[in-house]
Amino acid sequence: MDRFESLRVATFAGVLAALTSVVGCADDGGSLHVVCPIVPTLTESVCTWDPTSETCVFKGEMNLAAAKQYDVALAVESGLKARASDVPPRPEPNRLSLTGATIELRKPNGARLDIPGLDNPFKLAGSGTVPPEGRGMMSLTVIPSNYADRLRANILGAQPESQVVVAVKVKAVTDGGEDVESNEWLWPITLLYASPIEGKGCVVRDYCSSLAGVDGFSDICLCSPPDTCGY
Repeated sequence: MDRFESLRVATFAGVLAALTSVVGCADDGGSLHVVCPIVPTLTESVCTWDPTSETCVFKGEMNLAAAKQYDVALAVESGLKARASDVPPRPEPNRLSLTGATIELRKPNGARLDIPGLDNPFKLAGSGTVPPEGRGMMSLTVIPSNYADRLRANILGAQPESQVVVAVKVKAVTDGGEDVESNEWLWPITLLYASPIEGKGCVVRDYCSSLAGVDGFSDICLCSPPDTCGY
C-alpha cells in the first residue's frame, strides 16, 4: 500500500469529515481504473493519503486566486488476477507499476479547450504500484501552473468559463512487461476566483498546505491577519 505524507498540518477534522461522497465519471477498463481522488486523514499532525480508504473527494473546486496548480491523489484499482505460484516457481507478473497519465482539459459540453501555445492533451510522468486485485495511488498535477495561468486569465475576462472537465487516462506496465492504460476518468472542476485574504469571503482554518485553493480547501484564508499577506 502506497502512502504519501505531509508534515505541515494542523487540525481540520471537520473538513475531512464533510468530504465523504464520490463524484466523477469513471469509464473503467478491466485491467486498471481510477476510483476517485483520496481525502487525507489526519493523525498526530501527519496528513496521510491512503489508497484503500473509502473516503473520497466529493467535488472538484479550484480557487484561481489562491491555487497555482491543481493536484490530486488518485486511488487506482487493478482488475488483474494474481499469477504467482510456488509449484512451479513463478514470480508475480501482474503487479502494476504506474508510469504516468494522459490528460485533456475540456469544456463542460465535452469540447476540447483550445489553449494557444500549450499542448492539450498533454502527458505527465507519475509513479506508484498496484498489486493484483488491489489498490494503489498516483499523485498527479492535472492542471499545471502554466495551464492554471490561462484559466485565471480566462475567469477574469469578459467570457469566463465557470467549469473545466479533466479527462485522465492512467498508464502502467506490469512486471511481466505488458503496457496497461485505463479508460477515461472524467472529473469536473468548478473554477472560482475568491480572495484568500481574511475578511473577503474566505474561511479561516488550518489545512494541509499542499491542498490550498483546491477542492474542500478552496475557501481557506492563506494568511491571518490580512496585513501578513504581502498583497
